[in-house]
Amino acid sequence: MEKIRFDLDFQNLCKEVIQVAYDFIGNNERETEVIYFFGTKEQNVSYTGVFYKIKNHFAELHEVNNILEKKIDYSNKNISTLTTKNLEILEQIFSLFKLDNREIPTQIKIIYNLKENNLESKLDYKFHFSKHKTKRPPDLFDEWINSIKSKTK
Repeated sequence: MEKIRFDLDFQNLCKEVIQVAYDFIGNNERETEVIYFFGTKEQNVSYTGVFYKIKNHFAELHEVNNILEKKIDYSNKNISTLTTKNLEILEQIFSLFKLDNREIPTQIKIIYNLKENNLESKLDYKFHFSKHKTKRPPDLFDEWINSIKSKTK
């Protein structure tokens, strides 16, 4: 696959995962500042997580209605849809790397700043949990959230 095609496909998948997270909060552009996506896969264990910066506060999925003026439908169905779609897109991202004979990342972090219309993706190739005795994917997600919070204090 040519580099330009790969880059376009990768960017489109990044945009797609952000759109799924944006849809979850009712496309609330007025209140939402930043959308954060986390995805990881090691030895056939996949995990995704999303959190937001809303009105200058960080919020995980279960916290968004505490901040948003325009409340969202926080039903199990909507959470399941978000998780299922994000896992599907994550698999597409990893398949894209495999198809292009590139090293497959173990972790991807995507940050979309709505106010600046800026999309940033960060890839990591190290094993973070599969070779660790106690660390699990949600722990990595929580560590990322805490690092983002600490950087903005």
